[in-house]
Amino acid sequence: MLKRERDKLDKLWSKKIMENSRCAICGMPADDPHHFKTKKQGNSLRWYLPNGIPLCRQHHNAHLYSAHHSPDWFNTQIKALRGKDYIEDIDRQAKIIFKGNYQQILNYLEGRTNNYC
Repeated sequence: MLKRERDKLDKLWSKKIMENSRCAICGMPADDPHHFKTKKQGNSLRWYLPNGIPLCRQHHNAHLYSAHHSPDWFNTQIKALRGKDYIEDIDRQAKIIFKGNYQQILNYLEGRTNNYC
């Protein structure tokens, strides 16, 4: 996939996550989307919408208790808020060998299909 295609998908993913504009931790207005499991784990999670969490700046990166400064604390908070089924879904998705192409992912992010490649 071309870099410009990845960048477009990243921006669309961010926009979709931010449609719910409240921080998942405190309920304040959200400023930043965050991957629950890092996108570095592969494309199987990079654009998977359930893996995205809207956060305020404090809980994303600015506060001692934030996703980037205290990842263990953050993971515990999200697990408590979203539950066991959520964690199992993310773990299951992380194990999938990703085979999606640009158009398939774009269709998913634009809501034309429920299937994430």
